[in-house]
Amino acid sequence: HPVAYTRPSPETNGLWILIPILVLGIAMYVFCQTSIPPYYTAGAVIECQRANCTPETDLAPPRPTASKDDVAFRYDVTFGLELRNAVLARPDIKELDWYQRSPQDANWRLNQCLEVTKVEGKKDLLAFNTKVGDPTTAIALANAVAEVYITDVTAAHRGAWEGHLADLADIRDQLQTDQADLLAKIEHPDYPAELADMWRATPQFSALKEQKRSLIEAQTRTEQVLAKLQAQRDDPTTADVPPEAFDTLQRDLADITRQLTEVDSDMAQIDYVLDQTAQKLREYESMQTKYRFNEDLIAQLDVSIEKLKPLATQTTLTLVSPAKDARKHYPAWRPWGLRI
Repeated sequence: HPVAYTRPSPETNGLWILIPILVLGIAMYVFCQTSIPPYYTAGAVIECQRANCTPETDLAPPRPTASKDDVAFRYDVTFGLELRNAVLARPDIKELDWYQRSPQDANWRLNQCLEVTKVEGKKDLLAFNTKVGDPTTAIALANAVAEVYITDVTAAHRGAWEGHLADLADIRDQLQTDQADLLAKIEHPDYPAELADMWRATPQFSALKEQKRSLIEAQTRTEQVLAKLQAQRDDPTTADVPPEAFDTLQRDLADITRQLTEVDSDMAQIDYVLDQTAQKLREYESMQTKYRFNEDLIAQLDVSIEKLKPLATQTTLTLVSPAKDARKHYPAWRPWGLRI
């Protein structure tokens, strides 16, 4: 008997079409999940063992006005490049497959996988996190970066303070050299002699001033007498004045004028000596004042240098939490956190 043909229902046709699609989708999903490898992260933490230690982790050039304390925690563009170069120069890093795979762009790849962050709530902690496709590499890179950072920044911090101390020492040495020159001038034998000359010249100048005053009075009296005699000679009602009287008074007046000229000359010479001596004595007093000031300043510098010396080694960076384990991560787009 012939078999009767039964037309499939629409539901059956749809099921047979859906099953291959589902199988193909599951196969593609499994392939995608297994073909995209996971990545690993590791982190190392360092601590700045110093009060008021503020990390600076901005990827930007350092502030021109940054204080020497800021060098304890810094990670700017230039320093980051130097840091990565130092890390990649380590023999243990060069032995990694991660490095040997492409040494020429290792610096760029390290920059891409490295993250430097402050530890939240801990201003004296700085974390170095790495993200690569191999757990051993992630741990090695995190620890290497932290160790190089500690070495370089500690050296930079110490160098900055040692440079500061050297500047202060140079200032002190220059002041001591100036002090020697000042002392030689202060103790110069000319100064006591010049001081004695000033004490001798002062009463001489006073005596000449008194002599000049007396000569001016005599000159005035003589001129008055001459004027009276001249008036008598010109008056016809009075007796004649003897010529000898005129001659005598004129000779006296000429002698007084000559003496006044000599006194003025002597006074000018003594006044010049007094002025020069006074100027030198002012310089002498100024040098004495400067010498005393420099002595105090040198003493203050000595105290400051001794106080600042410990600061060169006071700030220490310590690797308090080295990277020991790497955490495994999957791409964020994997649905439902499925692990394959």
